[in-house]
Amino acid sequence: MLSNIISLIIFPILVLGALGHKYENDEFEIEFMSKRQTTTLKGIMTIVVFFHHFSQMVNNTQWIEHSYRVAQYSVGLFFLLAGYVTMAGHMRKKDLNLKKIWSNRCWRLYLPIVIFSIIINNFLSGLLFFFIFTDLAFVFFNSNNRRLMFITFGNVLFIILCILIGKEAYWYDDVFTYAFGAAFALYREELIRYLRGKRYYLYTIVVGITFAVSTRLAYNWILFPASTIVSSTTGAFLIILVIMKINIKSKTFEFLGKYSWEIFLLHQLCIWSVSRISMHNSVVLIVSLTVAIAFAILAQRLGRVLKSKLRYDAA
Repeated sequence: MLSNIISLIIFPILVLGALGHKYENDEFEIEFMSKRQTTTLKGIMTIVVFFHHFSQMVNNTQWIEHSYRVAQYSVGLFFLLAGYVTMAGHMRKKDLNLKKIWSNRCWRLYLPIVIFSIIINNFLSGLLFFFIFTDLAFVFFNSNNRRLMFITFGNVLFIILCILIGKEAYWYDDVFTYAFGAAFALYREELIRYLRGKRYYLYTIVVGITFAVSTRLAYNWILFPASTIVSSTTGAFLIILVIMKINIKSKTFEFLGKYSWEIFLLHQLCIWSVSRISMHNSVVLIVSLTVAIAFAILAQRLGRVLKSKLRYDAA
């Protein structure tokens, strides 16, 4: 009962509170897709995915399971934001310091996934694949359009490789949004000018909802993973359209968003471990979420300490 209250009442209320903000004056230019806003979105999406996996790993959670099937769009949005942030960050730098980028990425991203993916595989390894293709795109090409084509090729290549080696659809059916995020970073101003027109914004919303719903239904009927790729991509883009009108603000979700990578890696292991100890769903939910967040904070800070210590010893 308590697990239902937390996941179906308390969390949605917190999300609605985060959504209850408008852009004031010229705030849109500063806030839309800013680091603070994208981090807050990651925090919300991380908890959505947590509830989704909780409902799959614990018994008698049918209401939560049905409510959090939207996790598909959350994962798609996570990849879209990653593509957007990485592409935009690379474009802002005149001289790309790959040594520094790879050093930071090793400690923050590669080290945790190497440690924890030994116990439980995670599709986030695909994100590391896309990061490398983005880096190489800026090494091999001077044109942003060609860079985007190369990134898109890497995105498609990952999906093909997953299919060829027999990976389940959940490894690849939500990841194509990375290329869309990179495209959004490249054509941001043009897209914003287009979508600022009320008629065009409405048309895009209607077309997006039609694609998201119809392709999702097609997946349920004929079990064709390609329909899920279209559905998750359009669904993630619809969320971006929503935040064009609503400024998402929440200190809680912004804090969680800073540790989203580590929480993604750890939360299933935490749910599984606690569910072996307790049969009470509310206990499993509260304890596993708390432990996942605590270990995520610890893992990130430990990485920083080790990185600083090695730099000090090397000096």
